[in-house]
Amino acid sequence: MILFNCSTNNIGGGVKNSALFIKHIMETNDENWIFAISPEISNLLQGFRINLDERFQVYDASPATSLSSRKKLLRQSTLNRVKGVYTMAGPAYCNFSNYHIMGISNPYISHFKHLDLLRTIKWVNAPKFYAKMLYQIRHSKKANHFIFQTETSARSFSMRRGISFENCSVVPNAIDQDMIEAKVNVSRKYDAQDSFLIAVPGSPYPH
Repeated sequence: MILFNCSTNNIGGGVKNSALFIKHIMETNDENWIFAISPEISNLLQGFRINLDERFQVYDASPATSLSSRKKLLRQSTLNRVKGVYTMAGPAYCNFSNYHIMGISNPYISHFKHLDLLRTIKWVNAPKFYAKMLYQIRHSKKANHFIFQTETSARSFSMRRGISFENCSVVPNAIDQDMIEAKVNVSRKYDAQDSFLIAVPGSPYPH
């Protein structure tokens, strides 16, 4: 049994990716998983008409800020013969006794540059932002293996956090049907059927 942990994912691509991952598991009737999810993911799954049965636990308070939620998550990881934990987008804020694989997609944890950061936020907000970032970095090493979207982020994290690169894997981002349809619509709008369309990530970091 594997615990799929996305209890801290409450905004952006992490919510949709987690929901689609769970949707695929449920559609293939794979019973080797239990789930720790956020309210935002719960809402999206219900929109997919996924039945949230006894395998699901919804964390109203994020383990990022709630000690009671961390204890609850640790208890869930010891139930149902759980042998491993997969955290979609860390940190998980828990030191699991099980083998723990954690995805890291936050560039501020993996490969940010201080100068780039100070260019993108107001100086008055910098102390609070740095405090949050250091808090996340502190918890980001609590795993046995790490998954990244790019080799740049994987190698930077390995070097900066003292993690062996052998404990890091790279799984590039995929695109869903919405992106494919958007590409077709853009091609039609600009009559660009025979042209290359380049998707530019909304981030100043190497990809």
